[in-house]
Amino acid sequence: MTEEERLKDNRRLFEEYSSEINTRILSNIENHDKAILSLSTAILGVSLAFVKDIVPIEELVEISILQLSWVVLILSILSVLISFQTANKANNKHLEYAEDFYIKDNDEAFKNKSIWFSMTELLNMMSGIFFIVGIILTSYFVSANISNKGTLMSDKHMDRGANPPKVKPKTGQSK
Repeated sequence: MTEEERLKDNRRLFEEYSSEINTRILSNIENHDKAILSLSTAILGVSLAFVKDIVPIEELVEISILQLSWVVLILSILSVLISFQTANKANNKHLEYAEDFYIKDNDEAFKNKSIWFSMTELLNMMSGIFFIVGIILTSYFVSANISNKGTLMSDKHMDRGANPPKVKPKTGQSK
């Protein structure tokens, strides 16, 4: 293979890699909006519906757990949002490394890993952990309030929650 053929082949490899990076950048951007919409809807839907329709606000217990779950879930969303930005920066940086490797014939260049790549991996891991913790906290909050609602019903002398009351005899009728 001549030097010119080798450079031409390297140029082709660079263009293929560049195309893949651009595809990934576009994918990150497209998935960004989808993730935000899905997570925001789920968080608002579950917590607000529960507070609004299931247990009246004045009867809520463990409200600090709900607030903490919102904070953790928001951190999960923010981690996802930031990771899309760091992923784009990582892709751009790795495109530079690819150009150095394929075009400028620097064999050491492709061994590089950008700080943006490491940050993206960390943010992705954190977003999953935050999301799991948020789900656990939200589940605990819901469970505590459903248990509390059962206790409140018992306090109002309801027989086992949904069972009908005993029939009283009519006036003048013996038991």
